[in-house]
Amino acid sequence: MTACPRTMAGHQENMKVGFSLFLVGCIVLEVTGLFTHEDIISSEPACYGSTYESFLEVSCSADSYLFPLAVHVGAKPLSLGCKPYENNYNDNDTILYEACCKTINTSTDCVSVFDNPNITTYMTKCIGVNACRDLPIIWKTTNTMGCNITGNVTYQDQSSIIYMEHYCIERKRITTPVKDLTFRSNPPHDILYLTACDSNSYGNGIVERNVTCDVVTSNQSHIEVWIMDLRFNEAFSQLIEIKSGNSKQRLTTANNFDPRRLHFNTSNISVKFETTSNDLEYVWLGFKATPPDFIEIICEKSDRFNIAADTPSLSDEKEEIGMITGLAAGGLGILAICILISRIVYRRHQLRKIAEEEKRLQENEVQN
Repeated sequence: MTACPRTMAGHQENMKVGFSLFLVGCIVLEVTGLFTHEDIISSEPACYGSTYESFLEVSCSADSYLFPLAVHVGAKPLSLGCKPYENNYNDNDTILYEACCKTINTSTDCVSVFDNPNITTYMTKCIGVNACRDLPIIWKTTNTMGCNITGNVTYQDQSSIIYMEHYCIERKRITTPVKDLTFRSNPPHDILYLTACDSNSYGNGIVERNVTCDVVTSNQSHIEVWIMDLRFNEAFSQLIEIKSGNSKQRLTTANNFDPRRLHFNTSNISVKFETTSNDLEYVWLGFKATPPDFIEIICEKSDRFNIAADTPSLSDEKEEIGMITGLAAGGLGILAICILISRIVYRRHQLRKIAEEEKRLQENEVQN
């Protein structure tokens, strides 16, 4: 195993603020919310009980994908006069509706993260897509949210408002690991992502299986690997393995939406994807250079462009279509040659007629 130039002592400052660090060979695993490479966005809130808008909708611009972080539920003070869930807001309730359903007041509202295990299903609908809509409003009882601890403000029995915190990640920084891929950060300090990146098909698995990609940066930087999402289908043999020198790190399923960091004290690593292209395979990895520098991902070259080796035999139907196309092309060529020859013959005929006419004129002049 290669020696590591850094030790745990170099990370004591991080440990003081509560981060859990583990050293595995030349790998430092940090488990917490250290991810600061994307802006956290809060969706517009939705209100439980307003039936004509009682669904949460979350979206990014057309050139970005959603990555959900957390769903928050909130309760409004009773003194605000918000309507109970069984009553709807009407056109005369515009101001009240705005205060009760579309605004989060951090001073008076009681807000809590929705941490029910079922939240995974809720958030899976939103990850890796441009927008997720018609999400049913979920709620918590306020006595489990700690809303009435001080006794100065009283709340309804259950939360009535919901919103999501998420990232909107640009498409141009996301791709899927396939052979013959070369992917470089631009600007140089950007973080790059490997995932199943087609919109609305994030859970359908990586396009190709058994692909190894090299991730490199300059000699002045090290590589961070961010595990954004990693949930495998246990019914299939699925594996992601990261190699750094003589050290190997196998990534296991991490069913969460809280990015975790693997820090490699090297400027190059290789990532092996053994996946199945089957449903229920969720892979989203980020790659960043630290200190900031370029990142380049190069996946193994293949012989896919070797026609003799890779092109399957044509079916009878395709051969027939090819022959017809060839004959058609050949027929057009013959037609063009015929037209050219005809023009040449016609031109010679015209020149001959002109010559004969001049000769007759000369003979007539001599006779006269």
